[in-house]
Amino acid sequence: MAGAVGDHLAELGVRRILLATIDAHGVYAKIGFGGVRADRWMELDQRGQAVSPLTSKDRQPHEALTVEP
Repeated sequence: MAGAVGDHLAELGVRRILLATIDAHGVYAKIGFGGVRADRWMELDQRGQAVSPLTSKDRQPHEALTVEP
């Protein structure tokens, strides 16, 4: 990453930043971002589904939390 931002991040020990963009690839390329290998990426997107709350009701200390419908 170019300039002061990249230098500051390097001082903090940041070695990699991933960025998602639909149409601004050229903008981010100007400051040092490059493409990634798409075949290494996978996604499970459940944003459109309802989420049930986690509960600890009737749970023993060694048991995992469960999701109730």
